[in-house]
Amino acid sequence: FLPFDATVTDIVRYNQYNKLAVLLNNELNEYMLPAGNTSTLSNGKKIAAPYFDFYNYAGIHRPVKLMALPTERVLDYSVKHRLTADGAEVDYTVTTNGNTVVMLNKNIKSQRSIHFLLGADYQFRLWNRPFLFSSEMYYKYLNNLIPYNINNIRVVYYGENLGKGYAAGIDFKLFGEFVPGADSWITLSLMSTKETILGRSIPRPTDQRYNISLFFTDFFPNTTRWKMTLKAAFADGLPFGIPHGKMDERPFRAPAYRRVDIGMSYRLYNKEEDQARNFITKAAKNIWVGLDVFNLLDINNVNSYYWITDITNNRYAIPNYLTGRQLNVKLAVDF
Repeated sequence: FLPFDATVTDIVRYNQYNKLAVLLNNELNEYMLPAGNTSTLSNGKKIAAPYFDFYNYAGIHRPVKLMALPTERVLDYSVKHRLTADGAEVDYTVTTNGNTVVMLNKNIKSQRSIHFLLGADYQFRLWNRPFLFSSEMYYKYLNNLIPYNINNIRVVYYGENLGKGYAAGIDFKLFGEFVPGADSWITLSLMSTKETILGRSIPRPTDQRYNISLFFTDFFPNTTRWKMTLKAAFADGLPFGIPHGKMDERPFRAPAYRRVDIGMSYRLYNKEEDQARNFITKAAKNIWVGLDVFNLLDINNVNSYYWITDITNNRYAIPNYLTGRQLNVKLAVDF
């Protein structure tokens, strides 16, 4: 669970072939996380005795890097801050292995934004049922921006006020009873957010240009005890660039996010129709039990990218995927 490093200076052969090997072992003991114990049977087989209630996965989930470091470098740092009557105070400590002077950037400013928002709601009846159509337009002016990039799940800031930008968009939502007694909705969002760094305008890491979402509910014929729900989402992928590359470049964009969920529920109890038999049913309005299928189409949606570099210094973006199809059993109680 925790990162670690090892010094290999004395064993690396300069300007020769070197092989880096990593050994994995998730055998449980009381001195590692997660803690547990391992016993060996007479036939040589091992049995795990965990001190926890989840599956102990094993594998390399984070990058393995071989780094060439300068002779004098930063070994560690710590930052502590506290609020005062006049603002805030920051204490920082930087540990190096040489006579290096480290200065805090005291000229950095807080990022600033100005918001403009306009919204409207329209209530109407269709098929003799209530509906609501709402919309919002917004514009956000951004100043004193500190640019950042996302490397896998790590956010890397550049530490200086180098840019300005904006975020603008419009949202639409139609909400109502497409089926009598069941709420459903559909939304459409359009957005553009960019920043100007070193005179060049590029999309911000959160520039999701479109998003369409659907939630639909229906009952089985001639009954309100059986209910079906359908959820769908289709959204633009986010822009990204090469880690530690140029801060004013974000030339790539992830594939669009697509997902469909479907579920079926059965109402075990309704306060208006059923007789209360215990303290739970006396307090509850409805009790539902259901089965959901998440990511019904088993689409491999990209969450982030892990970058690898070959011996010729070519870089490749390896996608990290979100969870595939999953089954979920639920019990819902409305009070």
